Amino acid sequence: MDTPEIENKNSTRLGGNCDSHIFNITIRLRFNIETKHHQFGRVTTSVNIGVYKNSLCTQNLTSISWGFVSPRDNITATAYIRNLGNQDVTLNLGTANWNPAQASQYLTLTWNYQNQVIKPNEIRSIIFTLSASKDMIDIGQFSFDIVITSSG
Repeated sequence: MDTPEIENKNSTRLGGNCDSHIFNITIRLRFNIETKHHQFGRVTTSVNIGVYKNSLCTQNLTSISWGFVSPRDNITATAYIRNLGNQDVTLNLGTANWNPAQASQYLTLTWNYQNQVIKPNEIRSIIFTLSASKDMIDIGQFSFDIVITSSG
């Protein structure tokens, strides 16, 4: 935060036989304002894939709260994905239902998963990254679905 800017305006008031001074003080606070948006992403999956908050896979992850997002931010969230089926699978990431729709022009979701095979009952730690463009405009609150599908 910048320091306040103080203006001192000196005015004179006559009162009886003596002069007194009245000081009019104006304080202007200047802040570095950044566009910030609070949002969440709902997590949806295909059959036989579980997404969890913890490595023991006891708490389902149904949404991710990204907190406040500013231009040029890269915000990460960790999830644990378990293959609940009886076949090896690979995963695919997608997004859907952006609200407002223009949010998808300024935000990108990626992950560190690189098509590794996930065996039945195997658990993988996955890091999602939400990246905000430097040109992001004020879109207010927004949401979108994180869609994880499996193949194999």
